[in-house]
Amino acid sequence: MNHEKKGSTAKDMLWSLPSLVFFASLAAASGVLLGKSWLAFIGAIGALGGAFWSSRQEATYEEHLREKSDEIADLNREIVGLVTGGDSFCYMAVSSINPAKNIGLLVFVQEGKDPLYGVEARIVDLQRFEQIKNNLTFTTLTQAQRRITIGDMAAEAATMTEPIDLGDGTKKDYNIFFNARNGFFNQGLHLRKIADSWLQRSEVTRNGQVIYEKADDGYPGDDQ
Repeated sequence: MNHEKKGSTAKDMLWSLPSLVFFASLAAASGVLLGKSWLAFIGAIGALGGAFWSSRQEATYEEHLREKSDEIADLNREIVGLVTGGDSFCYMAVSSINPAKNIGLLVFVQEGKDPLYGVEARIVDLQRFEQIKNNLTFTTLTQAQRRITIGDMAAEAATMTEPIDLGDGTKKDYNIFFNARNGFFNQGLHLRKIADSWLQRSEVTRNGQVIYEKADDGYPGDDQ
């Protein structure tokens, strides 16, 4: 039984490439006479082992190189985002609305992991624009829009600016055109007064693609 166990162990070792190389070196060092065919076989095994080891090292090096390259690319994107604003944006909302006077405060909310720089907004009152669209002059146009300089915005920051009068009706719609260091993005803000409460819905687009949507609970689905 012991003999079979030893034979089995030796057989298993011979299947191992490093073991073959080891036995070949041991035989040569001990002065064991081997035929030319055996020497050629041992040489081939040694060459195969070297090629195997070299291939394994090269694959490991290439994998490590790809990982480092991906890390550098991610780091570069983070740096660009911190400098330019990346994919961040902001949107406008009306806060602290007095339902008796229909007057609230303009609030600009930042969205995204990167800060925004040099933000400016042009706010167009669509109800007012509808009234003056047939008599557009520089003077009448200024009555339908306002410009606000918001400046820099930290991530997840909110900036409250100036009062806004929603008028005597029960609906108000605005188009807001934003300009920042990371480019342009637009917002449609819609407000509806229902049971003395102003409900709001927003949609922000960049390059024609919707990047943000939000609606208060109870906002009418038909937008009337």
